[in-house]
Amino acid sequence: MEFSGASLQELAKKCSLPIKSFLMDSHRVSGIGNIYANEILFAAGIHPLCPANTLSEEQWQEVATCAVRILKQAIAAGGSTISDFLGASGQPGYFQLQLAVYGKKGADCPRCGEEIAKEVIGGRATFFCGKCQKDTQR
Repeated sequence: MEFSGASLQELAKKCSLPIKSFLMDSHRVSGIGNIYANEILFAAGIHPLCPANTLSEEQWQEVATCAVRILKQAIAAGGSTISDFLGASGQPGYFQLQLAVYGKKGADCPRCGEEIAKEVIGGRATFFCGKCQKDTQR
């Protein structure tokens, strides 16, 4: 299946899981872990608790576009080194230096200056800006 906004929307049409949980469900979407789900949703301006089946076609396209861009940037930077992780080459990843929200609870949002919030969604730490990432469903 092609990775596009339309294909993601089709997969999500009967899924009321929060969008963050949907993106991290490897039975639906492969390759998006916790760090990248946080960063993708921030870049797309979508609150991580929005039900997946409520996103518009335009929002899904933005998610797909941001996912491709962020994952390419992460690969080019060698991934994200959190703690003592080393890549296959034995080198740490450097994408964590580019993270906008992940692990930054209480820091200023790089886009608007509001404080980055943290919640647990699906048992995973979730970081977001409540101003830039509006939850229109709650």
